[in-house]
Amino acid sequence: ICPLAIRFSQPHIRPDFKDGSHGDVDDTARGIAAIPNDSGEMPEYHFFLKPQFPAIEIVRWRPKVKDADGNFELDENGEPKLGRECWFTLDNRRLYCLQKAAM
Repeated sequence: ICPLAIRFSQPHIRPDFKDGSHGDVDDTARGIAAIPNDSGEMPEYHFFLKPQFPAIEIVRWRPKVKDADGNFELDENGEPKLGRECWFTLDNRRLYCLQKAAM
């Protein structure tokens, strides 16, 4: 899946990895290799990204919709409205690196 199709689970990330193994996120993003897709498989992808960290975990999720003040919007039954189903990750720093490398 293209990293640009995955959403962050938090609005901000720390600029470095907490275990110190990969340095800061910008240096880590620059170290991700873009491998040309010459295999003929999945022709919609021209490149595959090869990071130096483990794969991120993603989940399909429908978040609750919030209004401009940050309050949950309610439907006619008083239940929170759900947004569009999307891919999300808790691996926000790694996703940032992958998205930066993909652009």
